[in-house]
Amino acid sequence: MYSTKTIHPYNFPPLHLRRVVPHPTFAEMKKFRSGLGILLAVLALATACSSGNSEASAEAREAAAPDPLRDQTNPANVLAAVFAVAAGKAEAALLGDLCDPKGENDSDTRRICDNAAGFDSGGEFAMFFKEGKLQGAPRIAGETAEVDFLFGPNGDKPETMSLVRRGDKWYLSSF
Repeated sequence: MYSTKTIHPYNFPPLHLRRVVPHPTFAEMKKFRSGLGILLAVLALATACSSGNSEASAEAREAAAPDPLRDQTNPANVLAAVFAVAAGKAEAALLGDLCDPKGENDSDTRRICDNAAGFDSGGEFAMFFKEGKLQGAPRIAGETAEVDFLFGPNGDKPETMSLVRRGDKWYLSSF
């Protein structure tokens, strides 16, 4: 006789001892399929939005964390941008934003900024500034700052760059 306690896979109990599970109706199946379709559509949309959001998040992070070469809130960054352009690590157009907007800078710094339209990578500007290195922290006194640096063909000639603050940005003034 069949036991209700032990069911062997090849020895099924008679129908009257089996638990009866009703089959879904056609309407229930249709409702399930439409709900599943909606769920899949929502899931696909969420996946697409999350991948788009990661790109937007990356753009937001980039906007929140300024490029140090374009960040003129620190005098050292301004001079580092000059070195990066001379070394070919940044666009020459960056130099156009580094000179005093009031035009009160000297001719030497004006010549640096004039390279914004482009310069010869073997020319004087590149030769003197591509090996440039900052020396120590900027010395800030009110609206002016001084930054010691090394430059020249071998990057061993000491010099001091003076910068001026206009608003919240620093600009080349003289050296």
